[in-house]
Amino acid sequence: MVDKDEDSVGGIRNPPQVTVHLGVLVAVFDLISITSSFLVNVYFGFCVAVYWLVSKAYSSPQIRLKKMPVVSWLVVAVFQGGWSVIMVWCGLMGNDAILDKLFEWIWPVVATLFLAGTYPLTQVYQHESDARRGDVTLSALLGIKNTFVVASIFLLLGSATLVTALVLKNEIEIVFVLAGCTLPTLIYFFLWAKKVWIDVNQADYENTMMFNKLSSISLSIGFIAWLGIKILGISLLLHF
Repeated sequence: MVDKDEDSVGGIRNPPQVTVHLGVLVAVFDLISITSSFLVNVYFGFCVAVYWLVSKAYSSPQIRLKKMPVVSWLVVAVFQGGWSVIMVWCGLMGNDAILDKLFEWIWPVVATLFLAGTYPLTQVYQHESDARRGDVTLSALLGIKNTFVVASIFLLLGSATLVTALVLKNEIEIVFVLAGCTLPTLIYFFLWAKKVWIDVNQADYENTMMFNKLSSISLSIGFIAWLGIKILGISLLLHF
């Protein structure tokens, strides 16, 4: 909305022009969402309000965190990753959302690491359009090939942290479930990186959106399967 993108962005190849009416509609929905979030509980309302403020600071021309490559990367990784996990936790737990289960807070760390890896990949095809607006993203700062290197490092760290947490919680069977569900994304990522190494033009909108869709679907299936196993009490332990 604030960015007024003209080129492909997110899942929209040709974003529509921003109008005054759209701006009013967005403001109304922002107000409704923040107000209603406090009706859930005060912790959830606080998390939503902070998330809203940060998102505005990211795109607002007055502050425009998007002009700062490292800062914007960290902000997106933390707030779309770990903060979102905390926000959901607060919404579900209500007044019981107290830091009495410290081990549970490894999940925001995992989410932050994954976002730190995936977010730069969403910027690889936007270097020119970002430059026209005066924005310098982390991907533009690193260059296309180094973006894939950095993404690989943080995705590996996120995966290692997640596996370690699950093993320590004696949830070894879930490791196999998540590994199986996310394998297609892993294969696609390395095949895509190989193509980019040969031809940087392969870091385009189509490949980026395919990676986003594949990773979102595979992770969703994995965590839904995890939830189903926990709820139904299904045992997948392998007997050697």
